[in-house]
Amino acid sequence: MGKNHINGFKKETLFKFVIIPFLFVLVVFHFLSGYLFPARLWGIHHLYFFPLPFRILWMLLAFLPFVPKINSYLLQSLEKIVNFIQVSLSKINRTTLYIIISFLSLFVFWAFRTRLYLLGDGGMLI
Repeated sequence: MGKNHINGFKKETLFKFVIIPFLFVLVVFHFLSGYLFPARLWGIHHLYFFPLPFRILWMLLAFLPFVPKINSYLLQSLEKIVNFIQVSLSKINRTTLYIIISFLSLFVFWAFRTRLYLLGDGGMLI
């Protein structure tokens, strides 16, 4: 039991002092990518094309999980949703579940198919 407690402490410390600050910096740079070198950061500056009020609202929503009380509420809600889905899916046979997912994905991929089969930025070279 002592070793599991130490591993849990290491994971919590890693999460608090490495992962959360990294995600915070990532959100900040994502917001700033439309203003800092937009010609060089063309892959991540998609918020640049939206109106300023939308960008501000989107970033405020992105920063909400960093507030501890909101984070705990979101975590509890997410755990309830995941537990509900897990209980619901555990009642279905795994093979049946895979068949259902396969057929549903056929309709999704057919609905959003593309006529241009170039991947990435190949269309810009033409």
